Amino acid sequence: MLRGTTQWIVDQGYKTSVIARNKTDLSHVNWINLNYKNMSQIKIALLESIKIFGPIELVVSWIHDYAKDTAFEIAKVTSETSLAPVNFYQIFGGLTPDSEDIKKLSNIKYHKIILGSVTTNSGFRWLTNQEI
Repeated sequence: MLRGTTQWIVDQGYKTSVIARNKTDLSHVNWINLNYKNMSQIKIALLESIKIFGPIELVVSWIHDYAKDTAFEIAKVTSETSLAPVNFYQIFGGLTPDSEDIKKLSNIKYHKIILGSVTTNSGFRWLTNQEI
């Protein structure tokens, strides 16, 4: 699902950087290969990407719960380096409170996305791309 979202962002003409542990075959993407729990690495990588590609214009953040502070660090760097408001989409796998700390940052337009799921006879499953 995130792969399709990333490809759509690229297709819209955005210069696209992706922080990920594993690189995929998407083209026209600046891959930032690191563990997103490491805050100092995140900040350095984002500042380097901004220096090369320009200010961040759009953020799609889908980060596991065990690295909650990472989304705030990304939003903070984005807020501090952007001249215009930035749409910050934070994706969650279930019901989670809004990130009030991110919402308070200047230059950040916060959007929360909760992925859907269904219960079937065989248990729980996430909605497919087509269902969404």
